[in-house]
Amino acid sequence: MRNFEKAFGQAACTARCQLALTQERVADLAGISTRWYQQIESGSRTPSSRLLLRLCVILQIDTRLLCELLPEPGGGKNGTSV
Repeated sequence: MRNFEKAFGQAACTARCQLALTQERVADLAGISTRWYQQIESGSRTPSSRLLLRLCVILQIDTRLLCELLPEPGGGKNGTSV
């Protein structure tokens, strides 16, 4: 799952910079501490599904990106395992 956290963190950082928002401002809008948000961006914290959606709204990230970031079921291509 760590790959999801890293990928979402990178997407959040990119979106935040494009919107010219500080980490402090995003954290404030999301109702979390700045440190917690920094850990989400670095990929070391896993936000709840509710917080993920809130961050997507704040950062204008298309929620379909979340599905693209998730690992495929079964670990194989197209959801199949060998």
